[in-house]
Amino acid sequence: MSNSISPKTNKIINVVFSLGAAVVIIATLAKILHLSWADYALIVGFITEAVIFTIYAFLPPPEVGDSTHAPQAGAVDTVMAHLEAAKLDGAAFEKLSSSFQRLNDTAMYLGDLADMSKASKDFTHNTKDAAIALGSIKESAGTVSTNLGSFALATDGVKNLNDQFAMMSKSMEAMNTYYSKLAEASNAMSSSAQDAIRAKEQIALLADNLTQLNKVYGNMIVAMQGR
Repeated sequence: MSNSISPKTNKIINVVFSLGAAVVIIATLAKILHLSWADYALIVGFITEAVIFTIYAFLPPPEVGDSTHAPQAGAVDTVMAHLEAAKLDGAAFEKLSSSFQRLNDTAMYLGDLADMSKASKDFTHNTKDAAIALGSIKESAGTVSTNLGSFALATDGVKNLNDQFAMMSKSMEAMNTYYSKLAEASNAMSSSAQDAIRAKEQIALLADNLTQLNKVYGNMIVAMQGR
């Protein structure tokens, strides 16, 4: 009922409507059972229903609230505030994207160098360069991961992104160590087939980690653009 009708009046109206419906039901049952007073009961019941509908016609309509759901601007503002506090602006994400691209190029280039048809000297030189490049990218990802630490509490999705950065940082650290040792080994002897296989396995692991991290990063960018 409308808020303009007092609770007491609402209660009276509900009682009258319920009793009127009960009269109609009883009259209908009497008609089905072919009782002698069924016709009179039906007349009383239908008159009661007519009165009820007449009352309904003059009652003020109930107030209907706005059923549309407004965008939760407060939640978006909170997320943006956390981003600003963590210093994760467009420049930070652009730098991170650039790091991803460099890491991808490095992985592809190392895949070519892992071919044993390449000269051992070139392989040694480029594995050293790869170790340096991985160290630089690891430092960049670690910086972003640290900044995300204060923002990770905002949503589970961002917390997962921070975890992915930490995992990627550990993977790159392991890769850096491996390539350093590989460079030392290649100075003592020409690379064997077993060395090449291990190198390709590590490159595949790096590419897999890069793919997973790129997916998380891409999902976050899409979510930010669609806010």
